[in-house]
Amino acid sequence: MKQIILDDCVARMAEMEENSIDAVVCDPPYGLKFMGKEFDDLGHGEQQEVWHKKWFAQAFRVLKPGGHLLAFGGARTYHRLAAAAEDVGFEIRDQIMWIYGSGFPKSLDVSKAIDKAAGVEREVVGTYTARGFSETSPTGDGRNQWAAGEVVNKEGRRTVPTTDEAKQWDGWGTALKPAHEPCVLARKPFKGTVANNVLEHGVGGINIDECRVEGAYSSVTKPNGGKTTLGYMNDDGWQPTKEDFPANIKGRFPANIILTHHPECEYSGTKVEDWKCHPDCPVRILDEQSGERKSGGTVRGSEPSNPATNVYGEYKRVTNKPHNDKGGASRFFYCA
Repeated sequence: MKQIILDDCVARMAEMEENSIDAVVCDPPYGLKFMGKEFDDLGHGEQQEVWHKKWFAQAFRVLKPGGHLLAFGGARTYHRLAAAAEDVGFEIRDQIMWIYGSGFPKSLDVSKAIDKAAGVEREVVGTYTARGFSETSPTGDGRNQWAAGEVVNKEGRRTVPTTDEAKQWDGWGTALKPAHEPCVLARKPFKGTVANNVLEHGVGGINIDECRVEGAYSSVTKPNGGKTTLGYMNDDGWQPTKEDFPANIKGRFPANIILTHHPECEYSGTKVEDWKCHPDCPVRILDEQSGERKSGGTVRGSEPSNPATNVYGEYKRVTNKPHNDKGGASRFFYCA
């Protein structure tokens, strides 16, 4: 039975049976005092860890042994989030990095601040229009327009410094543009092996195949020799299926990076080339920096053998089948 419960999560989790939940996925307050909202004021420093420990403790209790937890955090306060999870007993398994291009810089213009403190007016040399968000909607219902996906245009003035001190600090600010949010991946400890735990509790592993990044298919050997690709009918009437291909037919192994197209990107097809990306789109920027590369031949790596013969051990060669595709580096990651 599926059920949605609207209430304080700490109070309701306290009523749940321990070791009864498969997974916890959440987006708690980041403690950044976002737009002056009270819900995002978690105090400073260790006060934030104390706040997080209250819900982490209940999440830990209700999770089954081996159950995973995902919790998003802010770049400036993530360390408090992860430390709190570890302190209540979670194993920190990884950090997923969500990279996007829609962040807005919240930086103080040092030069303007100096002129303002001096009580002088700056010379206006032009105007600009910027896309922004207002705290409430025009309907007056108090909705946050950011959450509602609504934007408003804001008019601004372009000015130049007046005082000598402001001229010296022209172009300086106090913050960077946000372009990523970290997400802690943690797991409740369990006794014994992963194999035994997944059989007993049904949790403890990650469904890799369902999270693979889809891509081009590799070629496969025909029964009568030669190569072909998925969906291609041969002269002899044999057409390969997914079962004829190696494991990587399901896609690339999921990474701990997630890319998100800019909200103003336009998509009109089914291929990467069908995207018309915004200049700030991280997918476009990554592919421009990497350039187009074609998957080469077999990918050779190494793994340690036993017994070890030196500080790193004796290594033997291993070979992985290629994906036989081409494109930019974004094809290695999930792109929302």
